[in-house]
Amino acid sequence: MQSPRVVAGAWTASAVAALAFTPTALAKSHQVEPLNQYLVSGKISGDDLARAGYDMREAVVPGTGGAFSIVATPKQAASLRDKGATVRAPYGLARSNAAPASPLTDPTHGFDVFRPWSLTPAACPTTCATPKVNLKTWYHGQFRANRDVVKEVVYGKSLLGQDLVAYRITGGGNDRRKPAVLYNGVQHAREWIAAEVNRRLFEYVLQHKRDRSSGIPQLLKTRDLWFVPIVNPDGYDYTFTSKATRLWRKNLRDVDGDGTITNGDGVDPNRNWPEKWNYDLEGASDDPTTEVYHGSGPASEPEVAAYRALEKRIRAKFQIDYHSFAKLILYPEGWQVETPATDAPLLTALSGDDAKPAIEGFDPDVSAELYTTNGDITDDSLTNFGTQAYTVELSGGEGDDVGGTVDGPDSFSPGGFVFQDREADVQAEFEKNLQFALDLAKSAGTPDTPVSHIGNTAPEFVPTTFSTSYGSPQTVEVNAKRSLGDVQAYYQVNGGRTRVLSTREWRGGERYGKPGVYYPRPRA
Repeated sequence: MQSPRVVAGAWTASAVAALAFTPTALAKSHQVEPLNQYLVSGKISGDDLARAGYDMREAVVPGTGGAFSIVATPKQAASLRDKGATVRAPYGLARSNAAPASPLTDPTHGFDVFRPWSLTPAACPTTCATPKVNLKTWYHGQFRANRDVVKEVVYGKSLLGQDLVAYRITGGGNDRRKPAVLYNGVQHAREWIAAEVNRRLFEYVLQHKRDRSSGIPQLLKTRDLWFVPIVNPDGYDYTFTSKATRLWRKNLRDVDGDGTITNGDGVDPNRNWPEKWNYDLEGASDDPTTEVYHGSGPASEPEVAAYRALEKRIRAKFQIDYHSFAKLILYPEGWQVETPATDAPLLTALSGDDAKPAIEGFDPDVSAELYTTNGDITDDSLTNFGTQAYTVELSGGEGDDVGGTVDGPDSFSPGGFVFQDREADVQAEFEKNLQFALDLAKSAGTPDTPVSHIGNTAPEFVPTTFSTSYGSPQTVEVNAKRSLGDVQAYYQVNGGRTRVLSTREWRGGERYGKPGVYYPRPRA
């Protein structure tokens, strides 16, 4: 079957020729408009950018002086300037560049730390900080070396036919089902630091599988830890092929079927999940030219459909979906502003709050704190599989040119989605996130009594309070642990005698949030 040509990041395609994966059918490369990172300020609002299809959850970044961080082509940036916005490119520019003749051509520009999924890595610019093999080979090697605790599972195929692979780490017998935790990375292709943090967590668990002082052997006796290294392998590999494609976000769906992939193609996997898919056009877009295009239907993308089948099989108690680069710990709901999930008491106990976050320097909050999203993984996982799910937005790149992140014809300077190619900084980002990841594993046995390294506990009751009653009857409601059993309401009026009422969950009307897995909302 002939594969699609890929033309990076343009509103309109340049002239192109037919391509296939076979070497004899490769066409010459084509000059196209590249994707760049920009800071936008001035006469334009976040709502304006959201309506234009930019991901505003990632665009609001601390330390940018109120500017929004977006990825766009030079023509798109010029269009924003024409509307009165101030647009600058602080991390370097990719000039008009040649798209590779095949979507998954081995890269010619290398990195000291970062590796593609299935392509052959190019030479390290200075000293290789990680093995100079692709991640697929590295993970398979870890499986072969740790068969006593690791199982390799191919759970589907990507659009371009790559294996979608997951790894289960467990102890005390691989076939016995235990409470599970699921860690994944790289729904969005350009977010390389997510791949590395997830990989290092996988490696950490294996390195400590016999280290009783770490607590890992005890965890593995009673837990299944699942890792999906790369959710979107086609898109991720594509970001390694040239500077013009480094900031590609979506998968490689040829939306219009014309045999080319331009900025009008690709589906955002994290708007393609069935829960609240296409609920409105504020949380996603039906325009294929945008970064948040939700696809032709719920779970239309094989990467999403296959992952959901894996989730249904695992029924994980907790999940982390790693992204970058806004330093956030997000939890459901994402589809409507200021609507925490019914299980919020335990979700917030683990994530912490602004004063004491579970990850130092990060901001924990309900997913729609900044902007709404619909069709995203955390809402879908909680609602459909009972999985308490978090999106962790890791740190952005910063600092001087280093290793493969040296601004030039083949790469960008560190900043935004381009995390610096420095081993010490990548390792520090992993270490900063380690304890929160382990908290979820420790909590999987009794999720409504979570184990938090910052000392938080989940409350038994969270009442909905009000200062004044305006009539009779007066409805009262509490968010209470399901494990408590039947809940009774004790009340007084104007200091009178204490009265007692039974409670029950309200079953009528449209709810802001469905009954929680561990916290329903009984009323009296």
